[in-house]
Amino acid sequence: MNYQLKQTSIFKKQLKKMIKRKKDLNKMSNIVNRLLAGKTLEEKYRDHQLFDDKKYKSCRECHVERIGC
Repeated sequence: MNYQLKQTSIFKKQLKKMIKRKKDLNKMSNIVNRLLAGKTLEEKYRDHQLFDDKKYKSCRECHVERIGC
């Protein structure tokens, strides 16, 4: 199953933030391409479903880079 990318305002803001912080956009691109192709992510990206709010119940999140340290 293939998906289409819908760039929300939140996605655009996060992308701008990554560019400003000089993050490796290839990592983000690889993740997005895998998801668009319907493939699962590697364990290191810690893909997980969001449960906190009814608004985000059907959403998922992953970590492109390690936070902190």
